[in-house]
Amino acid sequence: MLTNPDDDSAFLRIVNTPKREIGPATLQKLGEWAMGPQQRIVHRQL
Repeated sequence: MLTNPDDDSAFLRIVNTPKREIGPATLQKLGEWAMGPQQRIVHRQL
């Protein structure tokens, strides 16, 4: 994430560590929301 902020797969690997009870439905909604005009999930979180 620090070396490549466009790495959505890295974000998805660490988003629930430590355990935050973020389920698949929430991640799906987050992914759909983040797919705005050329935005990456990480950029939407900052």
